[in-house]
Amino acid sequence: MSAVPKLVYECPHCLRQYRRKRERDLHIGLCELMSKNKTERSRELERSQDIMSPEEMNDMIKVLITEQSRLRNQVSVLQQQLSSMKRKVDVVDHLNQLTQKPMDFDDWLEQIKFDKATFETLLEDGVRTAIDNIFTELTRFPDNVPIRAFTKNSNGTYCYRNELWRKMEETDWNDVVSPFYVQIQNQLDRYYNGSKDERHTERDDIARSFNLQKILKSFDKLESTVPSVLIQKVKMNLTNVTTFEFTFT
Repeated sequence: MSAVPKLVYECPHCLRQYRRKRERDLHIGLCELMSKNKTERSRELERSQDIMSPEEMNDMIKVLITEQSRLRNQVSVLQQQLSSMKRKVDVVDHLNQLTQKPMDFDDWLEQIKFDKATFETLLEDGVRTAIDNIFTELTRFPDNVPIRAFTKNSNGTYCYRNELWRKMEETDWNDVVSPFYVQIQNQLDRYYNGSKDERHTERDDIARSFNLQKILKSFDKLESTVPSVLIQKVKMNLTNVTTFEFTFT
């Protein structure tokens, strides 16, 4: 009976043989390094030094997190400083410095026309809709409109009158509302006088009486409705302006 050859483990570098794999594995690392020349051993050492240990990686992550937090704080401080550096500008001064001037306030008022079609809108849909239609047409070109209102200022409206921007006063608003009183009254006269000689049924008379009540109620609403609708049409947003902090006087 032939003997079974013993298993041996050989080093691939020096060909030394070991009976146990663990002994060969312990030897092979050192033997591999010693089998290289001086230059190769130096490069191998440098590569091993370039590999960071888990502890070193953990320390680096902590440093990066701390640095990120510091940079965020610096950005926050810079933003606060930038906000405080905004130049305060009065709205009236700003408007008067604009090179493009709108139509004069009085000329613009002459364009308010409460015609027959608008009067019929009042009867059918109410005074607010009729006024909205008028101001929609008159504000199609915002740069030409001599009235400004702003989202940050709920109590101030400005008009361009006599070649200057200024805050609107009660007399200015009266001048805006007045054409509506006059022209609605004129349309009312035409509405009744035009059919005065016509024969009317009882149903016609009821309708005319109902319309008259509606018109009289609309007169009561003009003083509040006209400014409200107009301000909504001309209101501008100043939130996108970053170089100025506007004050409203």
